[in-house]
Amino acid sequence: MKNIIKLTLILFLLAYESNAQNIKVTYNYSAASGRLEHQPTLLISKENSQFHVDYDDRTMKYNASTLNFKGQTYVINYEYATKEFTELKYLDDNEVKASWINDQEWEILDETKTILDYSVRKAKKNSGDQIMYAWFTTEIPVKTGPFRHAGLPGLILEFSYSRSNSKCIAENIEFNVDKDLKDFSKAFKITKAELNNLKNNKEVIRKRIQEAY
Repeated sequence: MKNIIKLTLILFLLAYESNAQNIKVTYNYSAASGRLEHQPTLLISKENSQFHVDYDDRTMKYNASTLNFKGQTYVINYEYATKEFTELKYLDDNEVKASWINDQEWEILDETKTILDYSVRKAKKNSGDQIMYAWFTTEIPVKTGPFRHAGLPGLILEFSYSRSNSKCIAENIEFNVDKDLKDFSKAFKITKAELNNLKNNKEVIRKRIQEAY
């Protein structure tokens, strides 16, 4: 098993240095006690990573209730050198984006385990009124992960929360993936606050887009 891990790391480093092809990580994200699941992906290149979420509206029955989950499509780019996140979402036929610097402060713990044959170590950070736990591997030495989580000394393969049943865990890792990262250059710039509450800021942003073009 150790030889397999070493070979995998060598392949990763070769792909990483060539900057020609990417590494793709497929995660399984679950929430609402497992009633909502989808499989987002993380594309990793030499200089940055992009996390892709894309799923349709869903309606599910639970006991006597009907649960409605709104579909989402967005991409989160992370630049390693500048520690900058840029998130892109869609408003009508327009792409909008917001950027901010990663200021997450992690505490690395002693607990370890294995995910997909990779040795991972536990870390934690404050996330609102709860604690987020992440499991990362230095065997894939990139400081990135799913959603808006990055900055640990290795790829994040799993995360969960202390007061929520939401969980995200890597299911598959592919090396030398021939897939380009998305171009964010033409997206319209908005603030992070507007992006986080896009539903209630639609009309204001639409007006600014019309005035700009």
